[in-house]
Amino acid sequence: MEQPLLKTVKSLYLLFTFVICSCAHDSPKIVSPTQSPPTNTLAIGLLADTQFQSTHPGIQATTLNSGWADIFSNSARRTAAQVKFAGVGLKLIAEEAHKKGAQVFFYLGDALNNGCKDELQRLIDAVLDIQKFAPVFLAMGNHDYLAAGMTTTGDLREATCGIGNTLSKYEIANAFEQINQASLAILRETVPSASYVSSFPKMECNVVQGVPIEDVGLNCFFAFVLSMPDTLFLIGDSSHYDQNAFLNVSTSELDELKGINGWIQQSQVDFLTRHIQSRADTVFLTHYSPADFSSSYALMRFFLPELGFSSDIGPVADLFFHAKLLSSRLHWYWAHTHDSLLKTSITSVRSCKKKTRLRSIANGSTTDYPNYGTVVFPKEEPPQTFATGLCDFIERDPCTTLWSTTLKENADKYGLTRDYRRYGSYLSYYKLASNYLDSLVWTDYGFSDEEAMQACLLHIAGYLEKGEFPQDVSRDRKFCLNRD
Repeated sequence: MEQPLLKTVKSLYLLFTFVICSCAHDSPKIVSPTQSPPTNTLAIGLLADTQFQSTHPGIQATTLNSGWADIFSNSARRTAAQVKFAGVGLKLIAEEAHKKGAQVFFYLGDALNNGCKDELQRLIDAVLDIQKFAPVFLAMGNHDYLAAGMTTTGDLREATCGIGNTLSKYEIANAFEQINQASLAILRETVPSASYVSSFPKMECNVVQGVPIEDVGLNCFFAFVLSMPDTLFLIGDSSHYDQNAFLNVSTSELDELKGINGWIQQSQVDFLTRHIQSRADTVFLTHYSPADFSSSYALMRFFLPELGFSSDIGPVADLFFHAKLLSSRLHWYWAHTHDSLLKTSITSVRSCKKKTRLRSIANGSTTDYPNYGTVVFPKEEPPQTFATGLCDFIERDPCTTLWSTTLKENADKYGLTRDYRRYGSYLSYYKLASNYLDSLVWTDYGFSDEEAMQACLLHIAGYLEKGEFPQDVSRDRKFCLNRD
């Protein structure tokens, strides 16, 4: 039975996590632009939350400290179709974003699902496809290294990824740095003045017994700065525990939630602040949202006031106050929440008596419903945004036929749901469902090619995983098959 104090802590955490602190930012406004994308102006693409899933035998282990954290995140186990076709979805969405004008892509974290080697390889394969037509710069999210709080030690990561299939934070950062350097070379072909500096050359991570592996040390973060004419991009690392904050809260129930909270250490803010330059626009990009930061630091201000946090988003506020002195417009773009609708807003960041207003954009997931990325024109006023999703590729007649004739009564068997228990272990379920998916022939259903069928399967799986798929698809106008 839980202790009364622990139940109180959990209740307060839920309150702080799901209520957007009023002092952090204003209510977002849903934007559905109908105008055509502008031309002859900077356009960037936002991608995130593909969460490439390992299929190593270790993935079948029970990896969560308990079942509680899984309420917040589809973390260690994804549907078989999402695992199998995540790369296809990412490539198609990036291609469509590029057609709509995206000149450079920022991947805002959670490319990996659990920090496993085979997940990283699948990401590299997908990035190489995207780099054929545009550069892509990778940022770290919580899943890339910490998953949803259940791969925070070597033992837990080994149980999830399997022996010999684990990665350290440094190894992940090294791979991301190599991808970013290659993308910089591609970008300079069209923007010769572009410059890039990252924290990786001075990145140092220490291992201390009793705390999350390799997550202590002032320089254990992967952040970088990309400078383009009139626009400066500051990219933060969201795969961090603040050892002076949550590590002082010893309840096991909160320990497992550290991987889904917004922390950013002061040394990372200092690094980014040092590289702020005079630009018309400064764009801050992180995996975590203002709400994630505000819930975490508000929690610490409540439980550990002696730490002295003066802002509900911690040291991030100071970064914006410095940038405001040198930029006419500030932006903050993020992911993490897998938003079903593209959201833009004017966000207010406060610290003590200071206040900074900035333009903010929440990006969705390429793997989860409704499977999309975002094209942003930051130089427009207000910035124009366009969602690019799998709906752009869904061939409705073949996809409807496939669903109604083959998949509707056999969704779990074909790996379109996470209901794997009736098939034994997760790995047994994945192998069986993967074989069923391989048995589908795109020509039998009238698809134009195999990727079109895979996009259909990925979208249906994401929708089912979301728990919103109706018995009669014709009644749902949000689903790609029935969109107006």
